[in-house]
Amino acid sequence: MRRRAVSLGCAAAIYMAVVSCGPVETAGSPSLPGSPSVTGSPAGAGAAMVGAAGGATSAPGTVAPLESLRPGRALLVQGARAVKGLPGLGRNALPALAGEYSYLPAKSGGAALAVSVWYTREPVPVPPAWSAAPCEKRPAGYAAWASPPEPDGSVVWALQAQGFTLFIRAPGGMADPCAFASVFAERVSFFERYAERPEDSSFPAVLEIGP
Repeated sequence: MRRRAVSLGCAAAIYMAVVSCGPVETAGSPSLPGSPSVTGSPAGAGAAMVGAAGGATSAPGTVAPLESLRPGRALLVQGARAVKGLPGLGRNALPALAGEYSYLPAKSGGAALAVSVWYTREPVPVPPAWSAAPCEKRPAGYAAWASPPEPDGSVVWALQAQGFTLFIRAPGGMADPCAFASVFAERVSFFERYAERPEDSSFPAVLEIGP
């Protein structure tokens, strides 16, 4: 009986220690001001929107299953995560959200492309070496810029709208970066209209790029 009483007492002490500690905050990438540093769907109106991409029922920030990948579609496979540093601008620590899509172009022959994306509310000057991107399909209110090709053949696109800028790293061999950039910008703009706070911003889970 004495041994049983000691065991119960130890269990109670362990329980009280765990409860008193509360939730443990783990280290991670720095966040945008006022935004959480965890990956996943943000809280708020933006996360509640469904049916965003051509009828697909997916909330922004939700990682889509790869079984849903088909020609002409892009699926969010990473993000949105808080980072510091934007591509194509040299060394910098500008706060942003980052993610990655798996994109299967309609005429790719079965090879999916990894397309990295970024979102920032920070003012971003366009580097002198960049040029205006030929993208007539981009949504109204966006200016499109493209970097010179990087050593791996990729090109960084910047789409500037009022209040935020989107960055896209188009891998070498991507036949029509404008098609992806236009749909991505349009969907982000849609969700931005329902984002009540900066931390509500995220990326659509599914993009219907089309043929």
